[in-house]
Amino acid sequence: MSKIKKIQPVISYFGSKFRMIDTIFSLLELKNNDNFLDLFGGSGIVGINASKIIGCNTFLNDFDNIFPLKLKYALKNILSFEGNMKNYTLSRLNYFIKRLDNGWLDKLNFYNKQLTKLNLIHKDFNNIDVEFIKNNKINKIYVDPPYFGVKKLYKSSFDTKQHINLFLKLEKLKKITKIVVSYNDCKFIRSLYKDWKIIEFKKTNHSGVSKTKKIVTELLITNGI
Repeated sequence: MSKIKKIQPVISYFGSKFRMIDTIFSLLELKNNDNFLDLFGGSGIVGINASKIIGCNTFLNDFDNIFPLKLKYALKNILSFEGNMKNYTLSRLNYFIKRLDNGWLDKLNFYNKQLTKLNLIHKDFNNIDVEFIKNNKINKIYVDPPYFGVKKLYKSSFDTKQHINLFLKLEKLKKITKIVVSYNDCKFIRSLYKDWKIIEFKKTNHSGVSKTKKIVTELLITNGI
């Protein structure tokens, strides 16, 4: 993987994939001549680094409609816990002040500038079909939907039906493009994607506020073409 320094996230996002970027790009075998789609966007961290590190033509689907990042939204996000808008506390305020002293505002402006280098789209994932993929010659897709069974920690959560609808869509797309999907580890997702290749990834979640860390298992699922 490239030794170019990765761009770090400037907002908190539950289930951030920043520490998994190298593995995701490796599984996708992402190259600079690829047309790459980040289907759910999240905090934008995967799409931005695909563009910077790999240099591929990147489509970032702003599923939550948060880009470009407005100052009010970004401030509210950082002052909350993991971006889920719980009650603010003094410890979170102190954490933000520390980030502010470390140039957070400049980093926010830089982040938005990097977003302008991507093909930013705003679509419901249901509206991204085979025709869209073929018309834009997309040959690599990363999919990071809301975790299964987790609510209130996302701006846009999924119910079981939506997870199934996403799977059915990916079953069609996997015939024409290489795909990597990330999920929390659970029996339902393992069963749903049983005919795909499932890889366990251990990662450490850090809390900048409480200075705690927790090791969790993520699933990286690929059609492997």
